[in-house]
Amino acid sequence: METADSVVKYQNPQARGVVDRKQRRDAFLQFLNGKKPDADSQRSGVYSAHVYGNGRRQVKVILLDTRYARESHSIPSAAVLGGRLPIIGRLMPVLGVASRWFATYVGWTDQHIGRILDEEQWAWLEDALRNSTASVNILVSSIQVLTTNPMVESWGHFPTERKRLLGLLREYKPRGLVLVSGDAHIAELIQGGLQQTRPLEVQTSCDLSPTCIRV
Repeated sequence: METADSVVKYQNPQARGVVDRKQRRDAFLQFLNGKKPDADSQRSGVYSAHVYGNGRRQVKVILLDTRYARESHSIPSAAVLGGRLPIIGRLMPVLGVASRWFATYVGWTDQHIGRILDEEQWAWLEDALRNSTASVNILVSSIQVLTTNPMVESWGHFPTERKRLLGLLREYKPRGLVLVSGDAHIAELIQGGLQQTRPLEVQTSCDLSPTCIRV
């Protein structure tokens, strides 16, 4: 299984603006699979679905690519400027955090209509949810779907996209649904979001190098 985030593959939160994103996608897949992708795998990104087990023990893992087709935030990513102004490149993460917080604080984020997935991936995702017979469905997004922190990259900065995603989950009600994400450099467990009998579980994984604290 594989998916990609900005640091791994696109080097830019707004991967849609990366000129050689197709070449980067192919290099990523070739590195993982040991061979050059064939013509049938030339989809818009590296999203995929995998099924393990049978019957009541069946688990389906759905991996999204939230970078390949993503448009800019309501305030364009500071990472774009970082590539053009390498001398102050180290300040770009701070500016990026500040811009996301400011856009949320003044209400620009709520009005933003930028996209995360293109129509090809949306159609694929809907089909993957509609046809799932698994007892447990794990939906993996490189950025958080639900978050308590407006400063990190998340679906919350693309409200129309998050509404569409949650709408699909409400419509198809995949069994044993768990959302898994990363990117935020924290570990977090959230319950809620779909207003169903069983709370939606959202887990954000953290790398093992930082010191963790109990909250």
